Amino acid sequence: MKRHQGGFTLLELVMVIVILGILAAVALPRFFDLSGDASKSSLAGTVAAINSGNTINYAARSLDTANGVSTKRGVAVDDCSDAWGLIGNGSAAAPAGYSITPVATVPSATGAQFNCTVSDSHSNTGTVILTVIP
Repeated sequence: MKRHQGGFTLLELVMVIVILGILAAVALPRFFDLSGDASKSSLAGTVAAINSGNTINYAARSLDTANGVSTKRGVAVDDCSDAWGLIGNGSAAAPAGYSITPVATVPSATGAQFNCTVSDSHSNTGTVILTVIP
C-alpha cells in the first residue's frame, strides 16, 4: 500500500509569496504617509480650538463689560499673537512647532474681525478668525 503524502507544491508556495508581496507593495505606502495626514489634522484641531476659544472669550469679555466688571475674564485680543492665549491654560506662548503670521492692519473697533494664518513645522497652514475685544 502506497502512502500519499499531503502538502503544498513548490509552485503553490511561490504563488502565495508573490501574492503577499503584491499586497504589501500596494498597502505599505498608504501607511508611510500617515504622518502628513496626522500633522494636517493636528493643525486643523489647533485652528478649530483657537476659533472656538475666540468665540467664548469674546462672549465672556463682552458680558463682563456690559455688567461693569472691572476684572474681566479671558484675554484682550488686539493682534494675532493673542490667539495663543485663547487655548489651553491662557498662556501667550505658541505650542511647540506652531507659529502665527501677523496681519498688516488689525482693526481697532471692538467686535471687528480679522484673519491670521497659523503654520506648523510641516508647512501646513490654516486660517483663524479673531475678534477685537479690549
